[in-house]
Amino acid sequence: MASITRDELYELVWSKPATEVAKSFSTSTTTLREICKALNVPQPDRGYWAKKQWGKPVTQIPLPENRPGFPIGYTPADEKHWSRPHYTYAPRTVESAIPIADPKFPSSMKEHQLLQYAREVLSNCARTDDWGYFRNRN
Repeated sequence: MASITRDELYELVWSKPATEVAKSFSTSTTTLREICKALNVPQPDRGYWAKKQWGKPVTQIPLPENRPGFPIGYTPADEKHWSRPHYTYAPRTVESAIPIADPKFPSSMKEHQLLQYAREVLSNCARTDDWGYFRNRN
């Protein structure tokens, strides 16, 4: 299995059954499912391919937006080396460092003071170098 991006994996998973996709990458369907979960790629529900084969209506789940700090690609371990497979990430930006609202809590709940302060400080930051450090603009 060569390196693959979220978009490529999404197209493959929705064009062929998981068993065929996993076989083409010489991996198991369980591993494929774990990769899809890590890359936030939705997979067809059980019975999707049977319904499609018999002409029943099926719906394809759209690829969600990539979340900041989450992987955008997958590279498997090399057969010759004892290394783990790894995920590739999008470059960090100031916007990705700002904490986002947690969907578990209703907006009516008051946000903690530390989170308010962190959001204020990080919104006034700029990237200073190639190593990803941020400094306050004030």
